[in-house]
Amino acid sequence: ATIDESSTAPEFNWGYDPKNYNVPEGSYSTDPYNGEVRIKEFKQMVMALHEAGIHVIMDMVYNHTYDANSSFNKIVPYYYYRYTSTGANSSASGCGNDTASERYMFGKFMVDSTAYWTEEYKLDGLRFDLMGLHDLQTMQEVETAVHAINPNAILYGEGWTMGSTIDGSDQANQSNISKITPSGNAIGTIAVFNDVIRDGLKGSVFDKASQGYISGSSTANQSKVIFGIKGGESVGQSWAVTNSMVINYMSAHDNNTLWDKLALSNPTDTDIQRNRMNKLGAAILMISKGTPFWQAGEEMLRTKGGDENSYKSSDEVNNIDWSVLQDGTMEYETMLYYKGLIEMRKAFPIFTSPSTKVTNVEELKSGMAIITFDDGNGGQALVVLNPHSTTLPYTLEGQWHLVADATRAGSAVLDTHTGSQNATGISASVYVNDRLAK
Repeated sequence: ATIDESSTAPEFNWGYDPKNYNVPEGSYSTDPYNGEVRIKEFKQMVMALHEAGIHVIMDMVYNHTYDANSSFNKIVPYYYYRYTSTGANSSASGCGNDTASERYMFGKFMVDSTAYWTEEYKLDGLRFDLMGLHDLQTMQEVETAVHAINPNAILYGEGWTMGSTIDGSDQANQSNISKITPSGNAIGTIAVFNDVIRDGLKGSVFDKASQGYISGSSTANQSKVIFGIKGGESVGQSWAVTNSMVINYMSAHDNNTLWDKLALSNPTDTDIQRNRMNKLGAAILMISKGTPFWQAGEEMLRTKGGDENSYKSSDEVNNIDWSVLQDGTMEYETMLYYKGLIEMRKAFPIFTSPSTKVTNVEELKSGMAIITFDDGNGGQALVVLNPHSTTLPYTLEGQWHLVADATRAGSAVLDTHTGSQNATGISASVYVNDRLAK
């Protein structure tokens, strides 16, 4: 709503001020005056991305509109929104006009709209903003409708517990999301962002100075990290999911970038030390059950100069600086490490198979953690985490094949080890046994 589609002036907005839900944004089109142009060009964009091997997930913002005087309210006043006991618009979203998904016609609109985008534009998934404001029944109906069109569609959302006017047991939040079941041949149900591992790894996003497991506060945050590694299996947390339906991440569009957060929480550390923290966190995400996720540019140490909420900041802030990817730079080396982690995760299905179990978590006196994975078919992986800045010793029982360490990761076996070992400071070492290495 806040972008003038007819203007050629440079404007930027993340789009969290929806006006016409089922219409592509005209300011991105070559001709905003003719509606068919934006529709055709959106479809061309999706098709081109598909041809390049890239799937497309769209961010859906149904929990509020730009303002309460929307087309919905003009059609049936007071029906499509929630209100407090005083008659004021509910604002659990912080936007001043929470929509009412539990009302039949708005719930139906959400279901029809998500099915329309999936069918008409061939989207591969949907991400729901402030999903905790929607009710479970509507989100179950969304899951059924979307997966009837594309059983492989990825569905996930922000499952934060919101101050909604609907009963807490009906909210599609982290605590309740496991009540949604997969329909038909669906690849899964609806996943939630895992803020437990996010804050556990790097410290609270609401406290710039707060440190996490990778950045100096390992003991206090280890259980949060293990919760994510196990794919949202309850480990001292107030919520849990089934079948690893979590999105594990350290950074997204909201809050500081990971690199900026590490600079704020660890101002006296060197760039090299903070880079090792970044790599350790990335390795943990990539061996965790569930879906790994990171902000575009995290793999090249993206910075926004400390701009924490850049939803309408300039391109100078929001652009990705590709020029940093020069051979020999820290950014380039970090990108290669992320690439190697992706290769490793693809090469060894033990990290993605639904049958994989985390069978043992050993917390050593030195402060390290050794985690054992078992695929149920003789394949095992061993992950050694050392969040401390000093090199620490550990012992391997039997022969293991290294596939990732502090600087390398990939699909090939790097080295074979047994017996006494040393874990480099702030690093993850990932091993597989003979069965997987072959």
